[in-house]
Amino acid sequence: MSRLATGLAARLPGTWTSSDLDWSNQAERQRVTDFLWDHAAMDHVIFTYYLPRGALLTANDFTQLLIIDRPTRPGQFFVGALHPLGIDITGRDDVPLTPHGIAVTSHPAKAAHQVRSRLLPRYYAAFTALLGPPPSPHHLTPATLFTGVPTPAATPNAAGARR
Repeated sequence: MSRLATGLAARLPGTWTSSDLDWSNQAERQRVTDFLWDHAAMDHVIFTYYLPRGALLTANDFTQLLIIDRPTRPGQFFVGALHPLGIDITGRDDVPLTPHGIAVTSHPAKAAHQVRSRLLPRYYAAFTALLGPPPSPHHLTPATLFTGVPTPAATPNAAGARR
């Protein structure tokens, strides 16, 4: 999974970092899964199967993607979105349809193509419906966009990188 996450981070548009997540401690797992923005297949897998690990991809803007094993298909993974960084959408009635996660192969180039062509467009469409057009990552940083909201440090192999 770490190889896939690193390969995806290098092949997605913009600047992405990857972090390995050790979910042997279920509290650490919950710290990430509480922010899951996919209430379809990924949600089902996360809350049905025991998953000892995950990986987190973080863009230089507000985007975080979660990678988990696909338990019923060895060698495949699910990639899904977490809530946009710094935006609390819990309990809101106006939240648009959530961007559903996708199944990908373990081949980083193929997986990156699938994420770029299928997941990210749905993520940005949902984000646009939620808040209006996303900011240009060249002009705004998470610190200026979400004033007062701490952003996680991008550290490789950080367990529980999500707040």
